[in-house]
Amino acid sequence: MERHHYKIPRHPSVSKFTIPVIDILSLLRDAFTAPISPVSGSLNFQRVINTGNIIGFDYNQLPTSFLTVLTDSGGRIITAFPGFLKSQSPLFNPHNLQTYDI
Repeated sequence: MERHHYKIPRHPSVSKFTIPVIDILSLLRDAFTAPISPVSGSLNFQRVINTGNIIGFDYNQLPTSFLTVLTDSGGRIITAFPGFLKSQSPLFNPHNLQTYDI
């Protein structure tokens, strides 16, 4: 998750959080009440929540209030980032995902 914090310049082409780390941790706790969706082509799962406030920039460098948390099958966090998971499918529409408002 380090690569998604705005103070880490090593990864300029990824989504970035612009909120304090303590707020990110709080959102991660909130995300575990959200329903899970399988990640296509893997054994992992994603939870997507709408925080209601801008938390950072997505991979297109657009402001976003959505948080995506990727977990393994045991529920352990793999990564988390602002915005939606990039999809390999041209038919991907993030608004068709089951999201959860907090």
